[in-house]
Amino acid sequence: MSNDWMKGAFGGLHIRMNPDINKYFDQQGNLKPGYSPVASQQNPNPVFSYSTRIPLKGGGSKPGVSYVAYKKDAPAPAPSQAAAPAPAPAPAPTPTTPTNKYQSQITALTARIAEQQKQADAAAVAAKEDAAERAADAKASLAQYQSSLSDLSTSFDSRLLQQQQGFDASLAQKAEEQTAFLKDLQIKQDTRLSKMALDAKARADDLALGQRTYQQNQLRSNQTGSLQIGSNEAPKTGGTQSFKRREDQFKITTPAYSGLSVSQSGMVNV
Repeated sequence: MSNDWMKGAFGGLHIRMNPDINKYFDQQGNLKPGYSPVASQQNPNPVFSYSTRIPLKGGGSKPGVSYVAYKKDAPAPAPSQAAAPAPAPAPAPTPTTPTNKYQSQITALTARIAEQQKQADAAAVAAKEDAAERAADAKASLAQYQSSLSDLSTSFDSRLLQQQQGFDASLAQKAEEQTAFLKDLQIKQDTRLSKMALDAKARADDLALGQRTYQQNQLRSNQTGSLQIGSNEAPKTGGTQSFKRREDQFKITTPAYSGLSVSQSGMVNV
């Protein structure tokens, strides 16, 4: 087998072929005389079979061209002389009707079987009609169930919407009540704080007034009265200065009179 034949048969692909292919195919890839691509009654098995594989890029291959050859059947030999006509067959004897003593029973059984078959056919027809009626009832029941389900869904959606609206209204009312409660609580708190501030201010004022009075009393305690008859000048001192004791008369100590208010002059203010 030449390379030119391989190139012509496989489109330029150099594939290693079975060398026996030259026995059954010519260089154009056609079967040689005496061989057929299909099986026959005398030759059901091929005398040659070969399949090519086409390589693929990246590896692997795929099926290519298949070559199969069957040997043709040998032609039937021609008759050397005309065959003598075959003799006519003898006429068949006329069949006689056999007599059977069970014929009446066979006839009755056949009739009974036919009647049972008739009843079975009628029962099958009735069952078919009953099945069709049941299917129609089931279809109607299904349609009614779907309609009821749709009505129930619509009613549920409506009630759910009403409940949602009522809940929203109740929630809004609760919010308003809570806002009013907080506002009232804030007002009460502001009022209480204002009252506490006023009370604290009043106590502070009273304390300041008492402190001022105390300081004024302390200042006046150091002043003594001076009565001068016939003098044109008024005395610049007053109070109890003329009646004071000596500073070291009582020797007042702080621990002994720690609970009393002692002035800088040593006198006790009660």
